[in-house]
Amino acid sequence: MDSNKKFYNLTNPQKSIWMIEQFYPNSNINCMGGSIKVFESINFELLIKAYNLLIEKNDGLRIRVVEKGGNPIQYIADYVPEKVEVIDISRQDFDEMMNHYIPKPFGIIDSKLYSFELYRFEDGEGAYIAYLHHLICDAWTTSLFVNELMTLYHALKNNLDTDSIIYPSYTKFIESESKYISSERF
Repeated sequence: MDSNKKFYNLTNPQKSIWMIEQFYPNSNINCMGGSIKVFESINFELLIKAYNLLIEKNDGLRIRVVEKGGNPIQYIADYVPEKVEVIDISRQDFDEMMNHYIPKPFGIIDSKLYSFELYRFEDGEGAYIAYLHHLICDAWTTSLFVNELMTLYHALKNNLDTDSIIYPSYTKFIESESKYISSERF
């Protein structure tokens, strides 16, 4: 384990998810996400740039879990730009694919806990599949992921400043939970 990384204990919600993961290893029971169709002509280069900005600015998406002494701990991985392939597909084939889509489970240990697939339809519109592990998100944060991605995309498309967008910090949540658990109030 890299001694230069700052490690954090799992939060209480993450501990519950970790336990479920231990009962159902190599399954997608703790995975969530879905497909989003974009009903406008897409600048795929800008959408990929928005996706990378979201990963760079959101430390919760870069969580990696490792085991130390048999216990799970986590750290925030450094941002590394991701290449995203744009898959050309017909709208009908995409709809059919989604009827049978069963995502693969994530490797949990020291692995990326999200994936992103981008599809282009014949008319220039498209869709993407965002798939995230429950250790780094819940239903609410999955919807935030979609909203933040599209906010960044439209800001880039309209040459607006993206630096003013506020990003949540999972490390701050970890620290506040730890402080609360150590408090008299708890």
